[in-house]
Amino acid sequence: EVSVDEIMQCFQAFLAAKKDRDLTALLERALQVSWKSAPSTALPAFVEGYELFANVLQRCGPVLSNQKTLLALVSLHDDKPCNFTRQPMRAWADLVSASVRACLAKLRERAYDPTLQERTLRKATVQQASALQGLAAMVRRWDDKGPTSSALPLALAAQVLAPAAGAD
Repeated sequence: EVSVDEIMQCFQAFLAAKKDRDLTALLERALQVSWKSAPSTALPAFVEGYELFANVLQRCGPVLSNQKTLLALVSLHDDKPCNFTRQPMRAWADLVSASVRACLAKLRERAYDPTLQERTLRKATVQQASALQGLAAMVRRWDDKGPTSSALPLALAAQVLAPAAGAD
């Protein structure tokens, strides 16, 4: 069972890596992804939030609890502000939670559907394709074995993160 603290640590690591506290700006494209979005249209969101998604997949897996994600976002903001919008805290946390969980669902759907993989990769650059394949491998590894030692997913994340950073 994934804890609120583990989810919060994923967001903290993402913000620290980006050296920015404005989570809304950092995940601008990811926040446009909804449950009805096609996985192939979410490519910019996957690349934009790569570090966050890789960290979440490594620590928490591809499925997050809405309630725990909401609590993690509220705690994250209470610890050090990361909501710089005019939206009330609950509405902002709900939007970010739903969008991040939708992106993870699209990644999971894409990891197992060869047609979706082909459709998404057709629009991707070489670096984006490498990042997407790394995320898909993390999803499949989690589904096959559950939480693993952090060494292998971290190595995989480091391998595909370098090319993805220059993409877009």
